[in-house]
Amino acid sequence: MPYANQDDLKIKVAALRRDGEERAAERLAKELGLGYVNLEKLPISLDAVRIVPEAEARDGKLATIEAKSNQVALAVVDPR
Repeated sequence: MPYANQDDLKIKVAALRRDGEERAAERLAKELGLGYVNLEKLPISLDAVRIVPEAEARDGKLATIEAKSNQVALAVVDPR
């Protein structure tokens, strides 16, 4: 399929790269016996995000995405 311009091609390549990253993350989670969820399709609690200070979250490449009672759900780039 021809692309109208370079921007269209860049958008397509970025989307393909993102899809590949999601598949790799899903495989890693499965290998480690952990749950996986695509965060693009999941509502994130702003109150939960505030639990971990931004600097620590960036350093640890993680985010708290849900908090219930005394449990939290974390999203991490690499759980190892």
